[in-house]
Amino acid sequence: MNLFQLAFMVGGVALGVAVVVEPTLSGGEPYWRGLIAVGVFLPGVAACLWFTTADYRAQRLRRKRGTPNPLRISGAKRKVPEAYTESMPTRAL
Repeated sequence: MNLFQLAFMVGGVALGVAVVVEPTLSGGEPYWRGLIAVGVFLPGVAACLWFTTADYRAQRLRRKRGTPNPLRISGAKRKVPEAYTESMPTRAL
């Protein structure tokens, strides 16, 4: 999902740059309001890159340690102990 978001954000930046540059190629004045799109999408690109690299590093570390993905316990290489999945009995006060 992160790569899809990153592609969308990069597309927005490219569209903003194209809106600014395209009129100059045909001999006109640049459409400077297109930089608003660049200003809106560029922080999104930075955030997507940050989160994607953090996720990649976490996956690599989990593979190295042999620990399961916390969002997918069924993805564990070894069987999860029953004590992890049972609910604890409550004590009467």
